Amino acid sequence: MAARETPLFLTGPDGPLFAIHTSPEQPESGVILCPGGWHAGSANANRLMVRLARRLAAESVASIRFEWRGTGDSPGERNAFILDEPSPGAVLAGADQVPAPRSLVGVCFGSRSALAAAPEIADLEAIFLVSFPLPAARAKVRRAERMSLGAAIREGLRPATLRGWFDPATRRVYVKFLSLRWQKLRRAVGLGSSAGVKEAVARKARKQELDLDQLVSQLAALTERGVRVRFIFGTGDALYEQFTEARTGPLGNLMNRHPDLLDVAFIDGDLTGFSTLPAQEELLDMAVPWLSRSSDPAGG
Repeated sequence: MAARETPLFLTGPDGPLFAIHTSPEQPESGVILCPGGWHAGSANANRLMVRLARRLAAESVASIRFEWRGTGDSPGERNAFILDEPSPGAVLAGADQVPAPRSLVGVCFGSRSALAAAPEIADLEAIFLVSFPLPAARAKVRRAERMSLGAAIREGLRPATLRGWFDPATRRVYVKFLSLRWQKLRRAVGLGSSAGVKEAVARKARKQELDLDQLVSQLAALTERGVRVRFIFGTGDALYEQFTEARTGPLGNLMNRHPDLLDVAFIDGDLTGFSTLPAQEELLDMAVPWLSRSSDPAGG
């Protein structure tokens, strides 16, 4: 039997949010689907969220997908999606619309929001985090300060760098780099002080450390509850490098201690923006069995 799909408005913390509830006749569990910021609307690229919701329904899993305030059919205004300012309230607004046990799926900005909402969902079973934007590594900030202008131009013309402008986390690193280069130029002509630049870099480094510490603390709290967490990255994504570097520290130590609860999976190529159909299909083939209660909890 086909899944029943019902449009509705959720009561979000800042106003109503348009949503679609997808459910089989007798759901056994529920999933809250949190879209990314780049593809406004609950459908996402090539109706990816629609396909995910319907395939989950075929496995007796109900879902709710919504549109962020100021996007799609949700009223309000949205000037930007700021990764450091997630919207857990919007995620929690949909939690009561699906049966327990519940899981979360988040994409980029949606993954940050899903993780922020996780502590408030008492019967949470699993979190599937796609293209989770980690803080940019300190090494990249130091490298930006040292790089010459000629090297910066050559770096900026690389295909991988050009693709990075479409990724929010990577774009913020680029903007930081341009800011550092401008400040260095100002120093060269006597318009600025090196002390100010060094302090800006130091503040950035401290914030990155705090952000990573907070992430590890959040994940540790979830492991204590027995919640499964899976990170998903494309091997061609800029975020892949950031995750790999972060994994060499406390994050990796935590994952090594809880391999049955914390893991990472990769999809070949570029997953940013779900730019290819093969990547989309591979993501669906990975997500549906992992989120389904009938699947092997430790498997893919």
